Amino acid sequence: METKRIKGVDPLAIDKKVLAAVKKNASPWDCGDRYRIAIRNSAGQIYRVVEMDSLGIYMGVEQSLDALGLCNQVAKNRPVDGFDSIYVLPDATPSSDA
Repeated sequence: METKRIKGVDPLAIDKKVLAAVKKNASPWDCGDRYRIAIRNSAGQIYRVVEMDSLGIYMGVEQSLDALGLCNQVAKNRPVDGFDSIYVLPDATPSSDA
């Protein structure tokens, strides 16, 4: 699993919690199909990308982000711009690239 912040894009105020939730689901058994999750900031810009190679890890990260109050903007089984999920705080401004 890899996670990276995009330089020059402001993170969410709860980014430390987001990062902790992602790391909590890391596993040495990260192998299989590729999954990508994006996190949007309050302005609707993607500021963090998480990539993993395990459906189990992907589902664990999704559950952890849901528990933080973030919402997935992507309909199930319909990736958008190469992302399987794009998470945003419910009060964040939507962006045109979702």
